[in-house]
Amino acid sequence: MGGLPSLKVYTDHTKTTDTELRAEFARIAERGFADCDQEIDVGIASVAAPVSIGNIGATFSVGAVGPIRRFGAERRSEMGRQLINLADRISGAIQLCNVAEV
Repeated sequence: MGGLPSLKVYTDHTKTTDTELRAEFARIAERGFADCDQEIDVGIASVAAPVSIGNIGATFSVGAVGPIRRFGAERRSEMGRQLINLADRISGAIQLCNVAEV
């Protein structure tokens, strides 16, 4: 493996190494949602879940962004589970309307 190209560091929390990113991708795959703890902006956190459409895969996501004081790790985990549920409902609605075939 030739390693990663140089990645931009936005904050001290930004993940840029191959090891950090692979661990994060594995964590996302295991939990079913992604979260961001001040990786782009200090004081800002976010959480998102993929919206999968039939055989197309995850072409959309649903998420939330807010201040870290309100989006701590426990809250992001709770929101992640809620967003997975919402993403499943959105996926079902889109497929029901056959939008995925357009």
